[in-house]
Amino acid sequence: MTKNQSISISNINFETFIGPWVLPNEEIPVHITWDKDFDFDFIITKVPRDLDFVEAINILDYEIQETNIKILKDNIKKLGSDHIFPNFIGLIFVFRDNNFNGLKIFKDIEIIYYKNQDMLKNISLIAKIFRPRLKDISSIPTITLTDDRKLYSIDVNLECEGFGFVSAYLETQINEIKIPYDFSIFKKACENLEKRYDFVFNNNENIEKEPFYEGIDEDSIEKFIKFLSKCSINPNFKPDDILNTFKEDNFENVFIADFFTELLKETRLRYEYENVELKNPTTEIPYEKFNEIIHSSKIYIHYEDLIKNKYNPIEIIHKVKDRRSDTKDTKITFLININKIKDNTFEDIEKIKRD
Repeated sequence: MTKNQSISISNINFETFIGPWVLPNEEIPVHITWDKDFDFDFIITKVPRDLDFVEAINILDYEIQETNIKILKDNIKKLGSDHIFPNFIGLIFVFRDNNFNGLKIFKDIEIIYYKNQDMLKNISLIAKIFRPRLKDISSIPTITLTDDRKLYSIDVNLECEGFGFVSAYLETQINEIKIPYDFSIFKKACENLEKRYDFVFNNNENIEKEPFYEGIDEDSIEKFIKFLSKCSINPNFKPDDILNTFKEDNFENVFIADFFTELLKETRLRYEYENVELKNPTTEIPYEKFNEIIHSSKIYIHYEDLIKNKYNPIEIIHKVKDRRSDTKDTKITFLININKIKDNTFEDIEKIKRD
């Protein structure tokens, strides 16, 4: 490169852009513009092996040389009449590994302009990829099942690290058999109300019965329960359908108020934390799963981010000692609750640097 070339290049205006941060499998856009007077023959873009090149913008053709991308000047589109606009290229990359170690990973992209075989301009950009991670910070004691105890509860505490909104749900495993739970907010609200009103039709005198709502008869309650059952099994039921049914069937105001109060309550449970949506913050294991001796128990917490990247689930083994003398027709209420989530996510993400 001659001295005159060096002086000439120093007067050329380059503008660069790279997406400030992305999640795994999210597009990483790179744009570069330069003055039309800049004279070069080709561009070499050096890319890490684990960064996939997915699209070229304003480029007619290019050549892949191992992990490098070669773009001839003649293959770059010209803009505007008489080339009065700057030249530019765009490149889009994607980092595919969403379960990488750590919470962030930085990848260097180098873009080099050549005249003949002389390097004229070297531009270095950094692709910053972040991921969210949930961690188990629980301290779950051993659970002992006995004949005289009917209610058990486990509190799970989590920590949210890294960056990104996550949606999480609980799944349990009893004696190596998984029990999935993933109720929608709407379905869970209906289920809660069905249980609440079921006391009317339970003839067990040992169960403490809640007082009737003043002026509401059993037939009205039965009609409401049937409505809830219909709602909870119909995935196509929409809010307008619910409102129309309330109006057409002349439901008492107390039922309408209860329905929307329960819906709001369930929504608050699931969006209690800023960065985490809990699809089922509380899970009850079905009675029938306890009609045999329990040898092992495990909790899985599955989670994904906003663009549906699924991350490796948290696996929590909790010890269970089964000391029951008779397991037939067991009536156990066994609850697993996500109790607290500690927020330890990154702040000022654009300012975060390499370790």
